[in-house]
Amino acid sequence: MSANPTHMRREIEEIPEATARLLDGSADVLSEAGRGIRERDPSFVVTVARGSSDHAATFMKYAVELTAGLAVASVGPSIASIYGARLRLAGSACLAISQSGKSPD
Repeated sequence: MSANPTHMRREIEEIPEATARLLDGSADVLSEAGRGIRERDPSFVVTVARGSSDHAATFMKYAVELTAGLAVASVGPSIASIYGARLRLAGSACLAISQSGKSPD
């Protein structure tokens, strides 16, 4: 492996620690979100993410489809932010994922 890891490599290596921070620091919020999703009983799940966050969404897609039996689809953030399109997502749970929180959309 290179002595100068790429930005993506550093992000990949940070995943276990970042996941632990998220679960430790956000357990109550995540539980509340889960309850809200269960109460609304969505027909399907939509994810909105870019780049490596979209890769995390793909992992989650398999987990949700296997455990909850709900279809999960990824939509591009730019559909709304750049093109101004409005998608018909009634009956869905929509989950936005951002590792950096810096994307303008």
